[in-house]
Amino acid sequence: MINSKKGFEIQSKINEKQVVKLIENQQSREEIYKNKLKTFLEPFVIPVLPKGRQLEFNIVQTWGDINYVGLTGIEVFDEQGKQIFFNGKKDISANPADINLLMGYGSDPRTVDKLVDGTYFTNDDFHAWLTPFTQGEDHTITMKLPGECTISMIRIWNYNKSRIHSFRGARLITCKIDDKVIFKGEI
Repeated sequence: MINSKKGFEIQSKINEKQVVKLIENQQSREEIYKNKLKTFLEPFVIPVLPKGRQLEFNIVQTWGDINYVGLTGIEVFDEQGKQIFFNGKKDISANPADINLLMGYGSDPRTVDKLVDGTYFTNDDFHAWLTPFTQGEDHTITMKLPGECTISMIRIWNYNKSRIHSFRGARLITCKIDDKVIFKGEI
């Protein structure tokens, strides 16, 4: 016969170990997040007319939403001030991709290709991107440029479906071109 009290004690110790491990993981995630935020306080000089083949944006913080982050567009301009156009199906990707990876979704139109569809000043779901947000994790958007390009300006359109949903917009981001930081700050 199994001693049920002893079985309970073993189970309690296992649960206690699991809880301790979860707390340690949460604490390390919070430390990583705090360190990421500290980098925004360090002095930084935005380069003049950076060149490269690939842009990467990392969204570090939203304007207050703890579950989602979204944008309605990203425009990139070359050294002559002309907009660089992207193929939404092959030149842009995101990680995490969008909310379709969540249970209960699957055909939501708010996918990353909408960031370059030409409709930016909108509150229409068919022209926006939305993805799960986890504090301390990376939320990246990668854009392949058509060869080596000189960048004069980048315009980021924040998520603005409604006043309440505007909290889903990106607040703190870093932007890299070919792994060289060209911007970090609040948008």
